[in-house]
Amino acid sequence: MAHILRTDIYTYDVTCSWYHFSAKDVERSAVTCGMGIYLKHTHRVHYDVVLSVHELSPETLDMNEVREDCSERSDACDEYTVLNDQSTKQTLNTDIDSKQSTERPKRCKVKRKKQVNLVKRRELARKKYQERKMKKCDKYKTDVEFRKAKKAKCKNRQMIKYRTDKTYRTQVIDSKKHASKVLYHESKKHRATKIESSKTKYRDNVEFRKEVMNSSTMKYKENEEFRKEVVNASKMKYKENEEFRGKVRNASKMKYHNDENFKNKVINVIKFKYRSNPNYNKATINSVKTARKYHVDDGYRNKLIEASKSKYHENEHFRKNVIDFNKKKYKSSASFRQNITKNNTSRAMHKKMNKQHINKVLSDFKKEISNGPEFVCAVCMRLLFRKQVIKCNKNKYNSLDCISEEYVHNCNEKCTSNCVVAKSSRSSLWMCHTCDRKLLNDKIPAEACSNNLHLADIPEELAVLNKLEEHLIALNIPFVKLMALPKGGQLGIRGPVVCVPYHVTDTVKSLPRPECEDQMIRVKLKRK
Repeated sequence: MAHILRTDIYTYDVTCSWYHFSAKDVERSAVTCGMGIYLKHTHRVHYDVVLSVHELSPETLDMNEVREDCSERSDACDEYTVLNDQSTKQTLNTDIDSKQSTERPKRCKVKRKKQVNLVKRRELARKKYQERKMKKCDKYKTDVEFRKAKKAKCKNRQMIKYRTDKTYRTQVIDSKKHASKVLYHESKKHRATKIESSKTKYRDNVEFRKEVMNSSTMKYKENEEFRKEVVNASKMKYKENEEFRGKVRNASKMKYHNDENFKNKVINVIKFKYRSNPNYNKATINSVKTARKYHVDDGYRNKLIEASKSKYHENEHFRKNVIDFNKKKYKSSASFRQNITKNNTSRAMHKKMNKQHINKVLSDFKKEISNGPEFVCAVCMRLLFRKQVIKCNKNKYNSLDCISEEYVHNCNEKCTSNCVVAKSSRSSLWMCHTCDRKLLNDKIPAEACSNNLHLADIPEELAVLNKLEEHLIALNIPFVKLMALPKGGQLGIRGPVVCVPYHVTDTVKSLPRPECEDQMIRVKLKRK
């Protein structure tokens, strides 16, 4: 800094020592002024300006160290040296005091004069500015052309700033919005005019209408309060305004027929509301439209009957509710009791009449024999008829260890496009009524294959044998009394079954028998 300012710098350290920095340390040919800058290095953090320097006592001089520029005394020395001589210290301190006493007052006087002149100039400039401002204000009030030109300049300046400066633009927009909101809430006239103008703009301007719809949909999705307000307002309008109600119904009907997703949503909502809300359930049952449609429309009636029948067979909870309801109604209502007796008698008479017709009997028989014992129980692995099984729903049971999916067919890459097995009984999981009843009571059935009752596959060596060979290697020989059944030409067992154990080792050792032990007499027959 000393070579830049062209002055000597003296710093005072915490160790009570002066350090001298000269411009000649960097440039030996530098010319410096006679004055210097005195600084105090406080806490070795920053420098404070020293206003006066006093002579130190000889006791403190022994403790202090003064560094002086070596370049002033000799050209060979380029480093700082600490002066320990008392005479040199005293002369340095006296020189500093003399410099301050001679040069400091002159500088202070010049500064004071300059400060006074600056204050006067500022006051004069302020007065002139106020006079000029008053003249412009008077001219703005009296002169119309000047006022128009001033307004035009201000508008142009504001327009340029509005286009170029983003922060100014945002500030202007925010201020206008705030002012319009305040006016909208306070002034009724302004609110009415604003609503009418927005309505006309919404009807005429297509782009504005799209922007409003997009912003409202986004706000409806994100803001819960706005969504609640819209829902409540639409409900009130639907109840009070007939035209709006008609429009909403027509639009929903068109959307229901055209949009499948909307139709599925509506159906699911109605089903959930019908199951959960008992009031809605009763209202739909007792409604005049459904009753009229049930009696008039045959297709609608058949659909409801088939749906209720399928639900009765599949859903146990629904079946129990229907049975309990019918029992209560049968006890309480005499007309319902009479209707049931009439229906039962008519059904019995209808069965008798159908049995007399051979075509009806044959069709019933064909229906019965159309499906044989093809359905495999997932617990006991028995082959059963369709009447003896139900579809297995694993969510009903707690113990799932005994349920097996061994005989369920899942299509894979090997299957063709029209897989025959996928359309058969193997496509789903079945369970017999006994296993289902025991699993619902959290009991494992005794017939379950998990109780080591699983039948292993017959080995290839045994599968080739005929009846005689199977009889020879059998471990037990059963003795059974068989008799012909009266219908179907099948055989039935009557009486006890006796199993006689058979020693297979004896037959294995005896077969094949040698000629000497075959116990046969050879006879030769002669012709006469």
